[in-house]
Amino acid sequence: GMLADATALHHAEAAEKDRVLIERSEAARRETEAFVRLLIDALPTFVSYWDREQRLRFANQPYLDLLGRSRDQALGRRMSDLLDADAYAQDRPTLMRLLNGERVEWQASRSDAVSRTRRYLQIGRPDTRAGVVEGFVISATDVTELDVARHRLEAANGALAEAERFTRLVADSMPARLAYWDRALVCRFANRHFCEWLGKPADQIVGARSTEALGKDLEAA
Repeated sequence: GMLADATALHHAEAAEKDRVLIERSEAARRETEAFVRLLIDALPTFVSYWDREQRLRFANQPYLDLLGRSRDQALGRRMSDLLDADAYAQDRPTLMRLLNGERVEWQASRSDAVSRTRRYLQIGRPDTRAGVVEGFVISATDVTELDVARHRLEAANGALAEAERFTRLVADSMPARLAYWDRALVCRFANRHFCEWLGKPADQIVGARSTEALGKDLEAA
């Protein structure tokens, strides 16, 4: 009787210790998960994890905001249900590459929650375990403003090149020898007649100092 009671008490104490340890472990896990989510939600990127069936298993708050859905409304849904048909069709070949184990980087246009078209740089990384792709992570960055700035720079460079072409056309059409030299006496421009007069191509004159382009005799004259 007493031995049985002692054994039962020992088992009860062991079970209580196990319960406390499990509760502490669960509390630590929840605290870690909350901290990780806080960090990922603070990132200026859109982060999502999709399983092999392309069901959303994780999304940070910026990505949920982009979808215009709550976490409960989004998690567990297929990508084809969360994206519009055109966006999904555009991404589908890339998703197949991810599911084949490739790391992929691509750009795509998306409509945000207020129907503005934005441009995103997306990086996909497969989640491979023991040689099997279990899913993939996609992180996306809004590069719309960078894209707009790049197009503006290209347009400005194109306009500058056209202005330079027109200036040279006009200068080459004039019956005079024209050249421009900066403060360091480096040639910055020479028209066709000036180059013909020196008997040198433009690339041997423009960018050269006066002594190199003209020769000492001409410079002294």
